[in-house]
Amino acid sequence: MELGRQRGLSVAQARGHPRAGEASLSPKPAEIDPKIEAAIRSMRKQGLAMTAAAQRSGVAPNRLSRFIKTYVGAEYEGGSWTFSDERRRDVLVLSDGEFHEITVTNYNEAAKAGAFYEAAQRAMQPPANVELLAPFRGKGVTDENGRHFPFETNMNELLRLSARDEPSFEDTYQIHPS
Repeated sequence: MELGRQRGLSVAQARGHPRAGEASLSPKPAEIDPKIEAAIRSMRKQGLAMTAAAQRSGVAPNRLSRFIKTYVGAEYEGGSWTFSDERRRDVLVLSDGEFHEITVTNYNEAAKAGAFYEAAQRAMQPPANVELLAPFRGKGVTDENGRHFPFETNMNELLRLSARDEPSFEDTYQIHPS
């Protein structure tokens, strides 16, 4: 406790259990925990409450709460959680007739890339349906260096790309630790 006081820490921080709003002395997580990520997905996509998402994923609710507040930028307001997830992610983008493995700066950019990839896969299933790509025309994602990658919406190019042996979106997708 004396060493903690000398370092300017509160008693709770020195014990290793900082109060809400106090910085933790523990290093940031070195690896992404799949259980926590599954709980976050359940909260975002299915609208599950934090406790229910934690239980479904096998994570302690207080651990999930601390993680999403500290690393995912989550806030609880008005009975629901909002996320401003700024963790970088590697994604696969089909742009200008090529596959590009890029790093985007937040969840929203990664979600756009994923939605386009899924729509492109569905559009190429027989019978081909080019109308599934209409919402993505003229749109794209921007990587961490500010380079814009417009989505490839030309069905002929997509079919040509699908014949190549390239990694899938799922193989490429990776979240970088905070």
